[in-house]
Amino acid sequence: MKRISKLLIIMPLLLSACATPTVKMSLVKTEVLTESEERIAPAKAYLHFTQAQLMLQEGNIDGAIDEHKKAFIYDPNSSFLHTSLAALYARKGAIEDAIREATVAVSLDPYSLNARMILGGLYSVTKNSVKALEEYKTAVSIDPEKPDAYFYMGTIYADIGEFDKALEIMKKLLKIDPESLLGNYYIGRIYANKKLFSEAEVYFKKALEIKPHFDSAILDLALVYEIEGKIDKAIDLYKEMLKSQGHNLKIRNKLGELYIRQQKLGEALGEYKEIERFEAGNIDARLKIGLIYLEQDRPDEAIAEFQLILSANPELHRIRYYLAMAYGEKENMEKAIEELKKIPEGADAYADSMIYLASSLARKKKFDEAIGYIKEALRVEPERVTAWSFLGTLYQEKKDYKNSVDAFRETVRLEPQNAGNYFSLGAAYDKLERFDDMVSAMKKAIELDPKYVGALNYLGYSYADRGIELDEAERLIRKALELKPGDGYITDSLSWVLYKKGDLKEALEVIKEAVRIIPDDAVIIEHAGDLYSAMNDKTAALEFYQKAIDLDPNNVKLMEKVEKLIKEMGK
Repeated sequence: MKRISKLLIIMPLLLSACATPTVKMSLVKTEVLTESEERIAPAKAYLHFTQAQLMLQEGNIDGAIDEHKKAFIYDPNSSFLHTSLAALYARKGAIEDAIREATVAVSLDPYSLNARMILGGLYSVTKNSVKALEEYKTAVSIDPEKPDAYFYMGTIYADIGEFDKALEIMKKLLKIDPESLLGNYYIGRIYANKKLFSEAEVYFKKALEIKPHFDSAILDLALVYEIEGKIDKAIDLYKEMLKSQGHNLKIRNKLGELYIRQQKLGEALGEYKEIERFEAGNIDARLKIGLIYLEQDRPDEAIAEFQLILSANPELHRIRYYLAMAYGEKENMEKAIEELKKIPEGADAYADSMIYLASSLARKKKFDEAIGYIKEALRVEPERVTAWSFLGTLYQEKKDYKNSVDAFRETVRLEPQNAGNYFSLGAAYDKLERFDDMVSAMKKAIELDPKYVGALNYLGYSYADRGIELDEAERLIRKALELKPGDGYITDSLSWVLYKKGDLKEALEVIKEAVRIIPDDAVIIEHAGDLYSAMNDKTAALEFYQKAIDLDPNNVKLMEKVEKLIKEMGK
Protein backbone atom coordinates (compact mmCIF):
# COMPACT_ATOMS: atom_id res chain seq x y z
CA MET A 1 0.00 0.00 0.00
CA LYS A 2 1.19 3.53 -0.75
CA ARG A 3 3.08 5.48 1.82
CA ILE A 4 1.53 8.50 3.48
CA SER A 5 1.76 11.70 1.44
CA LYS A 6 4.21 14.01 3.14
CA LEU A 7 1.94 16.94 2.27
CA LEU A 8 -0.48 15.53 4.85
CA ILE A 9 2.22 16.04 7.46
CA ILE A 10 3.09 19.64 6.67
CA MET A 11 0.12 21.39 5.07
CA PRO A 12 -2.20 21.59 8.11
CA LEU A 13 0.71 22.97 10.09
CA LEU A 14 1.58 25.52 7.43
CA LEU A 15 -1.93 26.90 7.49
CA SER A 16 -2.08 27.13 11.26
CA ALA A 17 1.37 28.72 11.48
CA CYS A 18 0.25 31.57 9.24
CA ALA A 19 -2.67 32.60 11.44
CA THR A 20 -2.78 35.93 13.26
CA PRO A 21 -0.54 35.71 16.35
CA THR A 22 -2.19 35.25 19.72
CA VAL A 23 1.01 35.52 21.76
CA LYS A 24 2.83 38.69 22.73
CA MET A 25 5.98 39.14 20.62
CA SER A 26 9.16 39.92 22.53
CA LEU A 27 10.96 43.17 21.76
CA VAL A 28 14.71 43.06 21.17
CA LYS A 29 16.68 46.28 21.08
CA THR A 30 19.06 46.70 18.18
CA GLU A 31 21.40 49.43 17.13
CA VAL A 32 19.23 50.01 14.11
CA LEU A 33 16.20 51.19 16.10
CA THR A 34 15.93 54.65 17.55
CA GLU A 35 14.15 55.19 20.84
CA SER A 36 10.97 56.24 19.09
CA GLU A 37 11.18 53.23 16.77
CA GLU A 38 11.53 50.94 19.75
CA ARG A 39 8.21 52.19 21.11
CA ILE A 40 6.36 51.29 17.92
CA ALA A 41 8.38 48.12 17.14
CA PRO A 42 5.60 45.63 18.09
CA ALA A 43 3.10 47.46 15.90
CA LYS A 44 5.58 47.65 13.02
CA ALA A 45 6.37 43.93 13.28
CA TYR A 46 2.67 43.09 13.33
CA LEU A 47 2.06 45.40 10.36
CA HIS A 48 4.67 43.58 8.26
CA PHE A 49 3.28 40.21 9.35
CA THR A 50 -0.22 41.31 8.32
CA GLN A 51 1.14 42.51 4.99
CA ALA A 52 2.75 39.08 4.54
CA GLN A 53 -0.64 37.41 5.04
CA LEU A 54 -2.23 39.62 2.38
CA MET A 55 0.54 38.76 -0.07
CA LEU A 56 0.13 35.11 0.75
CA GLN A 57 -3.57 35.30 -0.09
CA GLU A 58 -2.56 36.68 -3.50
CA GLY A 59 -0.15 33.77 -4.00
CA ASN A 60 2.94 35.94 -3.61
CA ILE A 61 5.07 33.71 -1.35
CA ASP A 62 8.33 35.58 -2.08
CA GLY A 63 6.68 38.86 -1.11
CA ALA A 64 5.36 37.28 2.10
CA ILE A 65 8.89 36.08 2.91
CA ASP A 66 10.29 39.57 2.39
CA GLU A 67 7.64 41.02 4.73
CA HIS A 68 8.65 38.53 7.42
CA LYS A 69 12.26 39.63 7.06
CA LYS A 70 11.15 43.24 7.53
CA ALA A 71 9.20 42.20 10.62
CA PHE A 72 12.40 40.74 12.06
CA ILE A 73 13.92 44.21 12.11
CA TYR A 74 11.41 45.06 14.81
CA ASP A 75 11.11 41.67 16.49
CA PRO A 76 14.15 39.49 15.68
CA ASN A 77 13.58 37.07 18.59
CA SER A 78 9.98 36.15 17.83
CA SER A 79 9.62 32.36 17.82
CA PHE A 80 6.22 32.86 16.22
CA LEU A 81 7.68 34.82 13.27
CA HIS A 82 10.43 32.24 12.72
CA THR A 83 7.80 29.47 12.77
CA SER A 84 5.67 31.36 10.28
CA LEU A 85 8.66 31.95 8.00
CA ALA A 86 9.59 28.25 8.21
CA ALA A 87 6.09 27.43 7.00
CA LEU A 88 6.49 29.81 4.05
CA TYR A 89 9.84 28.32 3.05
CA ALA A 90 8.28 24.86 3.24
CA ARG A 91 5.46 25.95 0.92
CA LYS A 92 8.05 27.25 -1.49
CA GLY A 93 9.99 23.97 -1.35
CA ALA A 94 13.04 25.54 0.30
CA ILE A 95 13.25 22.80 2.89
CA GLU A 96 16.73 23.61 4.24
CA ASP A 97 15.70 27.23 4.85
CA ALA A 98 12.51 26.00 6.47
CA ILE A 99 14.43 23.68 8.81
CA ARG A 100 16.79 26.51 9.75
CA GLU A 101 13.94 28.85 10.66
CA ALA A 102 11.98 26.19 12.54
CA THR A 103 15.12 25.27 14.52
CA VAL A 104 15.57 28.93 15.47
CA ALA A 105 11.91 29.09 16.52
CA VAL A 106 12.34 26.06 18.78
CA SER A 107 15.51 27.49 20.30
CA LEU A 108 13.67 30.73 21.09
CA ASP A 109 10.62 28.95 22.50
CA PRO A 110 11.19 25.25 23.31
CA TYR A 111 7.48 24.92 24.21
CA SER A 112 6.17 26.14 20.85
CA LEU A 113 3.90 23.32 19.72
CA ASN A 114 3.55 24.69 16.20
CA ALA A 115 7.31 25.00 15.76
CA ARG A 116 7.85 21.43 17.00
CA MET A 117 5.17 20.05 14.70
CA ILE A 118 6.49 21.89 11.65
CA LEU A 119 10.07 20.87 12.39
CA GLY A 120 8.96 17.25 12.81
CA GLY A 121 7.16 17.40 9.47
CA LEU A 122 10.22 18.87 7.76
CA TYR A 123 12.50 16.16 9.14
CA SER A 124 9.98 13.57 8.01
CA VAL A 125 10.01 14.98 4.47
CA THR A 126 13.79 14.73 4.40
CA LYS A 127 13.60 11.09 5.60
CA ASN A 128 15.26 11.95 8.90
CA SER A 129 12.99 9.68 10.93
CA VAL A 130 15.03 9.89 14.14
CA LYS A 131 14.86 13.68 14.39
CA ALA A 132 11.23 13.75 13.24
CA LEU A 133 10.25 11.34 16.01
CA GLU A 134 12.17 13.45 18.57
CA GLU A 135 10.15 16.52 17.62
CA TYR A 136 6.80 14.71 17.71
CA LYS A 137 7.63 13.11 21.07
CA THR A 138 8.47 16.57 22.43
CA ALA A 139 5.18 17.88 21.01
CA VAL A 140 3.31 15.12 22.87
CA SER A 141 5.14 15.99 26.09
CA ILE A 142 4.02 19.61 25.63
CA ASP A 143 0.44 18.63 24.85
CA PRO A 144 -0.40 14.96 25.57
CA GLU A 145 -3.81 15.47 23.92
CA LYS A 146 -2.37 16.55 20.56
CA PRO A 147 -3.79 13.93 18.10
CA ASP A 148 -1.75 15.08 15.10
CA ALA A 149 1.53 14.34 16.87
CA TYR A 150 0.45 10.76 17.56
CA PHE A 151 -0.73 10.35 13.98
CA TYR A 152 2.53 11.52 12.41
CA MET A 153 4.60 9.46 14.84
CA GLY A 154 2.56 6.40 13.94
CA THR A 155 3.04 6.91 10.22
CA ILE A 156 6.79 7.26 10.66
CA TYR A 157 7.01 4.02 12.65
CA ALA A 158 4.95 2.32 9.94
CA ASP A 159 7.20 3.71 7.20
CA ILE A 160 10.31 2.30 8.87
CA GLY A 161 8.62 -1.08 9.36
CA GLU A 162 8.06 -0.89 13.13
CA PHE A 163 4.41 -1.87 12.80
CA ASP A 164 3.82 -2.88 16.43
CA LYS A 165 5.10 0.48 17.64
CA ALA A 166 3.03 2.23 14.98
CA LEU A 167 -0.10 0.43 16.22
CA GLU A 168 0.66 1.36 19.82
CA ILE A 169 0.96 5.05 18.91
CA MET A 170 -2.10 5.07 16.60
CA LYS A 171 -4.27 3.46 19.28
CA LYS A 172 -3.23 6.23 21.69
CA LEU A 173 -4.55 8.63 19.06
CA LEU A 174 -7.89 6.80 18.99
CA LYS A 175 -8.18 7.07 22.76
CA ILE A 176 -8.02 10.85 22.32
CA ASP A 177 -10.18 10.92 19.19
CA PRO A 178 -12.06 7.65 18.52
CA GLU A 179 -13.64 9.18 15.40
CA SER A 180 -10.31 10.07 13.78
CA LEU A 181 -10.74 9.23 10.09
CA LEU A 182 -7.04 8.95 9.33
CA GLY A 183 -6.30 7.23 12.62
CA ASN A 184 -8.73 4.40 11.89
CA TYR A 185 -7.68 4.23 8.26
CA TYR A 186 -3.95 3.99 9.00
CA ILE A 187 -4.45 1.38 11.69
CA GLY A 188 -6.19 -0.64 8.97
CA ARG A 189 -3.21 -0.17 6.69
CA ILE A 190 -0.75 -1.16 9.40
CA TYR A 191 -2.69 -4.36 10.09
CA ALA A 192 -2.76 -5.05 6.35
CA ASN A 193 1.03 -4.66 6.20
CA LYS A 194 1.25 -7.15 9.07
CA LYS A 195 -0.98 -9.47 7.00
CA LEU A 196 -3.62 -9.39 9.73
CA PHE A 197 -6.40 -8.87 7.24
CA SER A 198 -9.39 -9.49 9.51
CA GLU A 199 -8.19 -6.73 11.84
CA ALA A 200 -7.47 -4.45 8.87
CA GLU A 201 -11.01 -5.00 7.62
CA VAL A 202 -12.45 -3.81 10.96
CA TYR A 203 -10.60 -0.48 10.87
CA PHE A 204 -11.21 0.21 7.18
CA LYS A 205 -14.92 -0.29 7.84
CA LYS A 206 -14.73 2.10 10.80
CA ALA A 207 -13.08 4.71 8.57
CA LEU A 208 -15.91 4.26 6.07
CA GLU A 209 -18.50 4.71 8.80
CA ILE A 210 -16.91 8.07 9.51
CA LYS A 211 -16.64 9.02 5.83
CA PRO A 212 -18.61 6.64 3.54
CA HIS A 213 -17.07 7.91 0.31
CA PHE A 214 -13.44 7.82 1.46
CA ASP A 215 -11.87 6.36 -1.69
CA SER A 216 -8.58 5.29 -0.11
CA ALA A 217 -10.35 3.21 2.52
CA ILE A 218 -12.68 1.69 -0.09
CA LEU A 219 -9.77 0.71 -2.32
CA ASP A 220 -7.72 -0.75 0.52
CA LEU A 221 -10.70 -2.66 1.93
CA ALA A 222 -11.37 -4.04 -1.54
CA LEU A 223 -7.74 -5.14 -1.77
CA VAL A 224 -8.04 -6.88 1.61
CA TYR A 225 -11.14 -8.67 0.34
CA GLU A 226 -9.19 -9.79 -2.74
CA ILE A 227 -6.36 -11.16 -0.61
CA GLU A 228 -8.86 -12.98 1.61
CA GLY A 229 -10.53 -14.45 -1.47
CA LYS A 230 -13.75 -12.50 -0.87
CA ILE A 231 -13.91 -11.50 -4.50
CA ASP A 232 -17.66 -10.80 -4.55
CA LYS A 233 -17.28 -8.30 -1.70
CA ALA A 234 -14.40 -6.57 -3.50
CA ILE A 235 -16.50 -6.36 -6.66
CA ASP A 236 -19.41 -4.86 -4.72
CA LEU A 237 -17.14 -2.13 -3.35
CA TYR A 238 -15.76 -1.26 -6.79
CA LYS A 239 -19.25 -1.20 -8.30
CA GLU A 240 -20.40 1.13 -5.53
CA MET A 241 -17.51 3.49 -6.34
CA LEU A 242 -18.50 3.49 -10.01
CA LYS A 243 -21.93 4.87 -9.13
CA SER A 244 -20.30 8.20 -8.35
CA GLN A 245 -17.15 7.76 -10.47
CA GLY A 246 -18.35 6.22 -13.70
CA HIS A 247 -15.32 7.57 -15.56
CA ASN A 248 -12.80 6.00 -13.15
CA LEU A 249 -11.00 3.71 -15.57
CA LYS A 250 -8.70 2.26 -12.92
CA ILE A 251 -11.70 0.93 -11.05
CA ARG A 252 -13.20 -0.52 -14.24
CA ASN A 253 -9.88 -2.19 -15.02
CA LYS A 254 -9.77 -3.65 -11.51
CA LEU A 255 -13.30 -4.95 -11.92
CA GLY A 256 -12.33 -6.54 -15.22
CA GLU A 257 -9.41 -8.33 -13.57
CA LEU A 258 -11.61 -9.67 -10.77
CA TYR A 259 -14.28 -10.87 -13.19
CA ILE A 260 -11.57 -12.73 -15.12
CA ARG A 261 -10.42 -14.38 -11.89
CA GLN A 262 -14.01 -15.55 -11.44
CA GLN A 263 -14.16 -16.75 -15.05
CA LYS A 264 -16.94 -14.22 -15.67
CA LEU A 265 -15.60 -13.26 -19.06
CA GLY A 266 -18.78 -11.56 -20.23
CA GLU A 267 -18.77 -9.13 -17.30
CA ALA A 268 -15.04 -8.51 -17.75
CA LEU A 269 -15.59 -7.83 -21.44
CA GLY A 270 -18.24 -5.24 -20.53
CA GLU A 271 -15.83 -3.35 -18.27
CA TYR A 272 -13.04 -3.28 -20.84
CA LYS A 273 -15.46 -2.10 -23.53
CA GLU A 274 -16.47 0.76 -21.23
CA ILE A 275 -12.81 1.68 -20.83
CA GLU A 276 -12.42 1.60 -24.61
CA ARG A 277 -15.51 3.80 -24.99
CA PHE A 278 -14.09 6.43 -22.64
CA GLU A 279 -10.53 6.11 -23.97
CA ALA A 280 -10.49 4.89 -27.57
CA GLY A 281 -6.71 4.62 -27.74
CA ASN A 282 -6.36 2.43 -24.66
CA ILE A 283 -4.20 -0.42 -25.98
CA ASP A 284 -4.40 -2.43 -22.78
CA ALA A 285 -8.22 -2.47 -22.84
CA ARG A 286 -8.33 -3.45 -26.50
CA LEU A 287 -5.76 -6.20 -25.89
CA LYS A 288 -7.80 -7.64 -23.04
CA ILE A 289 -10.93 -7.51 -25.17
CA GLY A 290 -9.10 -9.46 -27.87
CA LEU A 291 -7.82 -12.04 -25.37
CA ILE A 292 -11.30 -12.51 -23.92
CA TYR A 293 -12.68 -13.06 -27.43
CA LEU A 294 -9.92 -15.63 -27.94
CA GLU A 295 -10.87 -17.39 -24.70
CA GLN A 296 -14.54 -17.33 -25.73
CA ASP A 297 -13.75 -19.06 -29.04
CA ARG A 298 -14.55 -15.91 -31.00
CA PRO A 299 -11.37 -15.76 -33.13
CA ASP A 300 -12.76 -13.42 -35.82
CA GLU A 301 -13.54 -10.74 -33.24
CA ALA A 302 -10.17 -11.31 -31.57
CA ILE A 303 -8.42 -10.90 -34.93
CA ALA A 304 -10.25 -7.61 -35.51
CA GLU A 305 -9.09 -6.23 -32.13
CA PHE A 306 -5.48 -7.31 -32.58
CA GLN A 307 -5.33 -5.94 -36.13
CA LEU A 308 -6.62 -2.57 -34.93
CA ILE A 309 -3.84 -2.38 -32.35
CA LEU A 310 -1.19 -3.42 -34.88
CA SER A 311 -2.37 -0.95 -37.50
CA ALA A 312 -1.27 1.88 -35.22
CA ASN A 313 1.48 0.00 -33.34
CA PRO A 314 3.15 -2.51 -35.67
CA GLU A 315 6.12 -2.79 -33.30
CA LEU A 316 4.01 -4.50 -30.63
CA HIS A 317 5.18 -8.01 -31.41
CA ARG A 318 3.38 -9.58 -28.46
CA ILE A 319 0.09 -8.49 -30.09
CA ARG A 320 1.20 -10.10 -33.33
CA TYR A 321 1.80 -13.31 -31.43
CA TYR A 322 -1.77 -13.21 -30.11
CA LEU A 323 -3.00 -12.49 -33.64
CA ALA A 324 -1.22 -15.64 -34.83
CA MET A 325 -2.91 -17.60 -32.04
CA ALA A 326 -6.28 -16.30 -33.19
CA TYR A 327 -5.57 -17.47 -36.75
CA GLY A 328 -4.51 -20.81 -35.27
CA GLU A 329 -7.88 -21.10 -33.52
CA LYS A 330 -9.48 -20.70 -36.95
CA GLU A 331 -7.26 -23.51 -38.26
CA ASN A 332 -5.72 -20.98 -40.62
CA MET A 333 -2.15 -22.06 -39.91
CA GLU A 334 -0.83 -20.45 -43.07
CA LYS A 335 -1.83 -16.98 -41.79
CA ALA A 336 -0.70 -17.88 -38.26
CA ILE A 337 2.77 -18.86 -39.48
CA GLU A 338 2.90 -15.76 -41.70
CA GLU A 339 2.32 -13.53 -38.65
CA LEU A 340 4.74 -15.45 -36.43
CA LYS A 341 7.53 -15.12 -38.97
CA LYS A 342 7.15 -11.32 -38.82
CA ILE A 343 8.28 -11.37 -35.19
CA PRO A 344 12.02 -10.57 -35.22
CA GLU A 345 14.67 -12.17 -33.06
CA GLY A 346 15.11 -10.05 -29.97
CA ALA A 347 11.40 -9.28 -29.67
CA ASP A 348 9.80 -10.22 -26.37
CA ALA A 349 7.48 -12.67 -28.14
CA TYR A 350 10.15 -14.32 -30.31
CA ALA A 351 10.67 -17.42 -28.14
CA ASP A 352 6.92 -17.78 -27.69
CA SER A 353 6.44 -17.63 -31.44
CA MET A 354 9.00 -20.42 -31.92
CA ILE A 355 7.25 -22.57 -29.32
CA TYR A 356 3.87 -21.96 -30.94
CA LEU A 357 5.27 -22.97 -34.32
CA ALA A 358 6.70 -26.11 -32.73
CA SER A 359 3.33 -26.91 -31.18
CA SER A 360 1.57 -26.48 -34.52
CA LEU A 361 4.03 -28.82 -36.23
CA ALA A 362 3.83 -31.36 -33.41
CA ARG A 363 0.07 -31.62 -33.94
CA LYS A 364 0.85 -32.62 -37.52
CA LYS A 365 3.37 -35.23 -36.26
CA LYS A 366 6.23 -33.23 -37.82
CA PHE A 367 8.43 -33.79 -34.80
CA ASP A 368 11.82 -33.06 -36.37
CA GLU A 369 10.70 -29.61 -37.55
CA ALA A 370 9.02 -28.98 -34.19
CA ILE A 371 12.25 -29.85 -32.37
CA GLY A 372 14.12 -27.38 -34.56
CA TYR A 373 11.82 -24.52 -33.50
CA ILE A 374 12.02 -25.48 -29.82
CA LYS A 375 15.81 -25.47 -30.04
CA GLU A 376 15.64 -22.00 -31.58
CA ALA A 377 13.50 -20.84 -28.65
CA LEU A 378 16.05 -22.32 -26.25
CA ARG A 379 18.90 -20.62 -28.09
CA VAL A 380 17.47 -17.22 -27.15
CA GLU A 381 16.00 -18.30 -23.78
CA PRO A 382 18.21 -21.18 -22.61
CA GLU A 383 16.67 -21.30 -19.12
CA ARG A 384 13.06 -21.57 -20.18
CA VAL A 385 11.86 -24.65 -18.33
CA THR A 386 8.63 -25.11 -20.29
CA ALA A 387 10.61 -25.23 -23.54
CA TRP A 388 12.94 -27.93 -22.17
CA SER A 389 9.92 -29.90 -20.98
CA PHE A 390 8.26 -29.61 -24.41
CA LEU A 391 11.51 -30.71 -26.03
CA GLY A 392 11.62 -33.78 -23.78
CA THR A 393 8.05 -34.63 -24.75
CA LEU A 394 8.81 -34.24 -28.47
CA TYR A 395 11.79 -36.60 -28.17
CA GLN A 396 9.52 -39.11 -26.43
CA GLU A 397 7.08 -38.88 -29.35
CA LYS A 398 10.01 -39.75 -31.61
CA LYS A 399 10.95 -42.59 -29.23
CA ASP A 400 14.32 -40.89 -28.79
CA TYR A 401 14.38 -41.57 -25.08
CA LYS A 402 18.04 -40.72 -24.49
CA ASN A 403 17.57 -37.14 -25.68
CA SER A 404 14.27 -37.03 -23.83
CA VAL A 405 16.09 -37.82 -20.59
CA ASP A 406 18.68 -35.12 -21.31
CA ALA A 407 15.94 -32.52 -21.84
CA PHE A 408 14.10 -33.43 -18.65
CA ARG A 409 17.41 -33.33 -16.75
CA GLU A 410 17.62 -29.68 -17.74
CA THR A 411 14.20 -29.01 -16.23
CA VAL A 412 15.40 -30.56 -12.97
CA ARG A 413 18.59 -28.50 -13.06
CA LEU A 414 16.67 -25.26 -13.63
CA GLU A 415 13.83 -25.99 -11.19
CA PRO A 416 15.11 -28.51 -8.64
CA GLN A 417 12.13 -27.96 -6.34
CA ASN A 418 9.52 -28.77 -8.98
CA ALA A 419 8.09 -32.25 -8.34
CA GLY A 420 6.61 -32.42 -11.86
CA ASN A 421 10.06 -32.16 -13.42
CA TYR A 422 11.24 -35.22 -11.51
CA PHE A 423 8.10 -37.12 -12.50
CA SER A 424 8.73 -36.42 -16.20
CA LEU A 425 12.38 -37.39 -15.83
CA GLY A 426 11.40 -40.62 -14.07
CA ALA A 427 8.95 -41.54 -16.82
CA ALA A 428 11.68 -40.91 -19.40
CA TYR A 429 14.12 -43.14 -17.47
CA ASP A 430 11.44 -45.83 -17.48
CA LYS A 431 11.32 -45.72 -21.28
CA LEU A 432 15.07 -46.42 -21.28
CA GLU A 433 14.47 -49.30 -18.84
CA ARG A 434 16.64 -47.57 -16.25
CA PHE A 435 14.52 -48.79 -13.37
CA ASP A 436 16.69 -47.62 -10.47
CA ASP A 437 16.96 -44.11 -11.94
CA MET A 438 13.20 -44.07 -12.47
CA VAL A 439 12.62 -45.06 -8.83
CA SER A 440 15.01 -42.34 -7.58
CA ALA A 441 13.28 -39.67 -9.66
CA MET A 442 9.78 -40.74 -8.56
CA LYS A 443 10.84 -40.84 -4.92
CA LYS A 444 12.23 -37.32 -5.24
CA ALA A 445 8.95 -36.14 -6.77
CA ILE A 446 7.06 -37.64 -3.81
CA GLU A 447 9.54 -36.14 -1.35
CA LEU A 448 8.91 -32.69 -2.82
CA ASP A 449 5.16 -33.22 -3.02
CA PRO A 450 3.86 -36.05 -0.80
CA LYS A 451 0.41 -35.62 -2.40
CA TYR A 452 1.64 -36.03 -5.98
CA VAL A 453 -0.93 -38.59 -7.12
CA GLY A 454 0.75 -39.33 -10.46
CA ALA A 455 4.10 -40.17 -8.87
CA LEU A 456 2.51 -42.26 -6.10
CA ASN A 457 0.56 -44.33 -8.61
CA TYR A 458 3.43 -44.60 -11.11
CA LEU A 459 5.93 -45.86 -8.56
CA GLY A 460 3.42 -48.18 -6.90
CA TYR A 461 2.34 -49.71 -10.20
CA SER A 462 5.98 -50.06 -11.33
CA TYR A 463 6.79 -52.05 -8.18
CA ALA A 464 3.68 -54.18 -8.64
CA ASP A 465 4.38 -54.83 -12.32
CA ARG A 466 7.79 -56.22 -11.39
CA GLY A 467 6.44 -58.12 -8.40
CA ILE A 468 8.71 -56.32 -5.93
CA GLU A 469 8.16 -54.14 -2.85
CA LEU A 470 4.50 -55.19 -2.96
CA ASP A 471 3.56 -53.88 0.49
CA GLU A 472 5.10 -50.50 -0.35
CA ALA A 473 3.42 -50.62 -3.75
CA GLU A 474 0.02 -51.15 -2.11
CA ARG A 475 0.67 -48.34 0.38
CA LEU A 476 1.59 -45.91 -2.40
CA ILE A 477 -1.38 -46.81 -4.56
CA ARG A 478 -3.90 -46.70 -1.72
CA LYS A 479 -2.58 -43.25 -0.77
CA ALA A 480 -3.00 -42.11 -4.38
CA LEU A 481 -6.56 -43.46 -4.43
CA GLU A 482 -7.30 -41.73 -1.12
CA LEU A 483 -6.17 -38.44 -2.66
CA LYS A 484 -8.07 -39.08 -5.90
CA PRO A 485 -10.97 -41.43 -5.14
CA GLY A 486 -12.85 -42.95 -8.05
CA ASP A 487 -9.93 -42.73 -10.47
CA GLY A 488 -10.11 -45.69 -12.85
CA TYR A 489 -6.40 -45.95 -13.56
CA ILE A 490 -5.40 -45.90 -9.89
CA THR A 491 -8.14 -48.43 -9.17
CA ASP A 492 -6.61 -50.65 -11.87
CA SER A 493 -3.19 -50.25 -10.19
CA LEU A 494 -4.64 -51.35 -6.87
CA SER A 495 -6.19 -54.40 -8.52
CA TRP A 496 -2.84 -55.21 -10.11
CA VAL A 497 -0.88 -55.07 -6.87
CA LEU A 498 -3.51 -57.22 -5.12
CA TYR A 499 -3.24 -59.70 -8.01
CA LYS A 500 0.54 -59.77 -7.62
CA LYS A 501 0.13 -60.37 -3.87
CA GLY A 502 -2.14 -63.34 -4.60
CA ASP A 503 -5.32 -61.77 -3.23
CA LEU A 504 -7.28 -62.71 -6.35
CA LYS A 505 -10.77 -62.38 -4.92
CA GLU A 506 -10.33 -58.76 -3.80
CA ALA A 507 -8.31 -57.99 -6.93
CA LEU A 508 -11.23 -59.19 -9.09
CA GLU A 509 -13.72 -56.95 -7.27
CA VAL A 510 -11.39 -53.96 -7.65
CA ILE A 511 -10.75 -54.56 -11.39
CA LYS A 512 -14.50 -54.77 -11.98
CA GLU A 513 -14.78 -51.28 -10.49
CA ALA A 514 -11.93 -50.05 -12.71
CA VAL A 515 -13.70 -51.46 -15.81
CA ARG A 516 -16.93 -49.80 -14.71
CA ILE A 517 -15.18 -46.43 -14.40
CA ILE A 518 -13.19 -46.75 -17.67
CA PRO A 519 -14.86 -49.35 -19.90
CA ASP A 520 -12.83 -48.59 -23.02
CA ASP A 521 -9.20 -48.83 -21.85
CA ALA A 522 -7.40 -51.81 -23.42
CA VAL A 523 -4.88 -52.25 -20.57
CA ILE A 524 -7.55 -52.28 -17.86
CA ILE A 525 -9.68 -54.72 -19.88
CA GLU A 526 -6.61 -56.95 -20.39
CA HIS A 527 -5.90 -56.88 -16.64
CA ALA A 528 -9.46 -58.09 -16.04
CA GLY A 529 -8.76 -60.94 -18.46
CA ASP A 530 -5.56 -61.77 -16.59
CA LEU A 531 -7.43 -62.01 -13.30
CA TYR A 532 -10.13 -64.28 -14.70
CA SER A 533 -7.41 -66.42 -16.26
CA ALA A 534 -5.57 -66.64 -12.91
CA MET A 535 -8.83 -67.74 -11.30
CA ASN A 536 -9.19 -70.40 -14.04
CA ASP A 537 -12.29 -68.76 -15.51
CA LYS A 538 -10.92 -69.08 -19.04
CA THR A 539 -14.21 -68.24 -20.76
CA ALA A 540 -14.48 -64.89 -18.98
CA ALA A 541 -10.75 -64.31 -19.55
CA LEU A 542 -11.13 -64.89 -23.29
CA GLU A 543 -14.12 -62.54 -23.41
CA PHE A 544 -12.12 -59.72 -21.85
CA TYR A 545 -9.04 -60.39 -23.98
CA GLN A 546 -11.18 -60.16 -27.12
CA LYS A 547 -12.57 -56.81 -25.93
CA ALA A 548 -9.01 -55.60 -25.31
CA ILE A 549 -7.96 -56.64 -28.84
CA ASP A 550 -10.92 -54.76 -30.28
CA LEU A 551 -9.63 -51.64 -28.48
CA ASP A 552 -5.96 -52.30 -29.34
CA PRO A 553 -5.83 -54.44 -32.50
CA ASN A 554 -2.05 -53.98 -32.92
CA ASN A 555 -1.15 -55.45 -29.52
CA VAL A 556 0.92 -58.48 -30.60
CA LYS A 557 1.61 -59.73 -27.06
CA LEU A 558 -2.09 -59.70 -26.28
CA MET A 559 -2.85 -61.68 -29.44
CA GLU A 560 -0.25 -64.26 -28.44
CA LYS A 561 -1.86 -64.49 -25.01
CA VAL A 562 -5.25 -65.14 -26.63
CA GLU A 563 -3.87 -67.81 -28.93
CA LYS A 564 -2.29 -69.58 -25.97
CA LEU A 565 -5.53 -69.45 -24.00
CA ILE A 566 -7.55 -70.83 -26.92
CA LYS A 567 -5.14 -73.78 -27.21
CA GLU A 568 -5.49 -74.43 -23.47
CA MET A 569 -9.25 -74.41 -23.85
CA GLY A 570 -8.95 -76.91 -26.72
CA LYS A 571 -10.83 -74.71 -29.14
